[in-house]
Amino acid sequence: MPSVAPGLGLALTFSLVLISACGGGSEESPFPLPPPVSPAFEPDGLDGSVVRHIYRHDGRLFAATHDGLYGKSVGADMWIGLGLEGLQIQDLAIIDDQHWLAATFPSNQPFVDPRLYETVNGGANWLQVANDFGPGATQSEAMLALLYDHAGQQLFATGFNALAMSDDFGRSWLLLDGEWDQASTLEALDLNPLARQVWIGGQNSIEEMALRRYDLASSETAMFTRLLPSPSSIKGTTFDPTDPDRILVAGEGGVLQSFDNGASWNNLLGDVDHRFYFRALLDPQDTNVIYTAGWDKEFDIPQPLILEISRNRGVSWEQHQLDDPNLFGGVWSMLGTRENGRTVLYLGLYRGGIMRVRL
Repeated sequence: MPSVAPGLGLALTFSLVLISACGGGSEESPFPLPPPVSPAFEPDGLDGSVVRHIYRHDGRLFAATHDGLYGKSVGADMWIGLGLEGLQIQDLAIIDDQHWLAATFPSNQPFVDPRLYETVNGGANWLQVANDFGPGATQSEAMLALLYDHAGQQLFATGFNALAMSDDFGRSWLLLDGEWDQASTLEALDLNPLARQVWIGGQNSIEEMALRRYDLASSETAMFTRLLPSPSSIKGTTFDPTDPDRILVAGEGGVLQSFDNGASWNNLLGDVDHRFYFRALLDPQDTNVIYTAGWDKEFDIPQPLILEISRNRGVSWEQHQLDDPNLFGGVWSMLGTRENGRTVLYLGLYRGGIMRVRL
């Protein structure tokens, strides 16, 4: 079981590197740079966990890990177990403060015995949900990502090469896009609320990036290919809350940005030698500011935590690095929020728990 107390006294060495973007944009930014702020890194607990996703809902934080679900109130010190120990939480859909759905596998056994669980009392009890996600009458395909659209009151999920929708909390499913029982792997699922579009990402059967945009009004799908060097996999998509056409896509090989809803793209980081980026975030107060952090594909070797910040929409970047030789600093998940008037990032690490960053 992971430690749920925040780490104390962790010796971390900090370094800052300024770099220019290699992938796109003009050399001079039209956006004035705000004064730099040195990030304050604080270990936040769940040491040793693989933190796949971090969520915020109604003043609470949730961490989906390789060994159960954890939660705490914003500002609290301790993460509390919320059940499903022994299971890898592939993704969580939060319906309301007590009603959640979790797509799971046995810990460290992806794609084996996939199950959907539901709680209606905030994790006190979980029950398996019988469902028909897949080509058969009972579940025959793994749910790789979940998304609940509160505006439309619909649940979405991806399979290996399928996007499906449920209006009964996961019992019955309607295939919207793709096919069941294919060799792709679609683990990224995000909703652009202003444009009413679902973005799906992952890797296809020949290890190229897979990225699609599904329009909820028209049911039309757009596909985007070969935007990152192969092999590659798309991990997460972020949307500008002030501009429905601005999209950020993170994956193996970099971070992509579009200002025209996918008609054209720039790779903001240039050649990163297939480093994985699971998410790029916009600052909650200033959407000119982008945060991201990556993972070198090392499962058993510690690596530094490198937070990358652009203050001018990706034209130039700072790297803030923690050089602890024992830290598993590769980042698999990110959440950006505001606490006490400051931007705070929660970074979910591969085998390193959670790092809290005050900016």
